[in-house]
Amino acid sequence: MKKTMLFVLTFLLVHGFAMAQLSFEVVEEKLPYNHWATSYTTNIIGYGQDFVLQKWQGHIDNLGGKTYVESMHRGNIELRSEKVKLPILNDEELTIYTRVTPNSTLTGVLITLWIQTEGGKYFSTQTHPKEAKNIKKWMLEFNRNLKEQNRKIIHN
Repeated sequence: MKKTMLFVLTFLLVHGFAMAQLSFEVVEEKLPYNHWATSYTTNIIGYGQDFVLQKWQGHIDNLGGKTYVESMHRGNIELRSEKVKLPILNDEELTIYTRVTPNSTLTGVLITLWIQTEGGKYFSTQTHPKEAKNIKKWMLEFNRNLKEQNRKIIHN
């Protein structure tokens, strides 16, 4: 009986830890990048940096943007995408700054975005509540689409 309880307790602990690592949310916070602008970060579990970067660049290309590598250092890649037209933000031309880094457990990557308007302002919940909510949904949808694209690759 004690072994069974120990096994169940261990399973629940491991399962809880695994669920904490899943990418069900987008975290909004201020991180250092141009004027301490508000950023949006999601954890993409189970995919390598090359795969995520390729899909991200294709996604930005489909939105009319052009992406440039700003820097690469110790697994951290920073990109600048210009003239991106997001339907969720009224197709306004935007600049998206992206940082792609390995996550802390090395089970995937973190994508962090800063989205700047033509006027130089950055989106945040405080200044653009509706748009910030849409940005979070958009990032989660990108994450879900990666899983779907990966399933298609595996099953073909």
